[in-house]
Amino acid sequence: MRATGKLLLATALCVFTACATTSAANDVPAIIVRSDAQTGTELQSAVSKALNRASVALADDALTRESTLIIEPERLRDPHGRLAQGREMRMPELFRLVKSGQRCVLIHERTGQRTALENIKCAATR
Repeated sequence: MRATGKLLLATALCVFTACATTSAANDVPAIIVRSDAQTGTELQSAVSKALNRASVALADDALTRESTLIIEPERLRDPHGRLAQGREMRMPELFRLVKSGQRCVLIHERTGQRTALENIKCAATR
């Protein structure tokens, strides 16, 4: 019975890995085709959630000209709410927009997290 369980687990892992690999293998860089308020809201929500922030500021034309998006770290503040002085040691966050099959997917480079953007239309940039 134990051997059967191990075999089943190994098979499930192989299937899962194959699906993930196939999905990433079909990714092509993409840009947003039509940007409007709804698109901006969905994109902002996806980026905020990936960074675990309440909100992020994005340009109106984010991901409409190129497939990468760079988000600078939040500026640190002292206990009185003033901007902290000194060198910023945190790195910017990088996101990529890809077309994976028929879906637009936002990928957070640092974590590998993939977020399907349901209401955003994108086109491959090859």
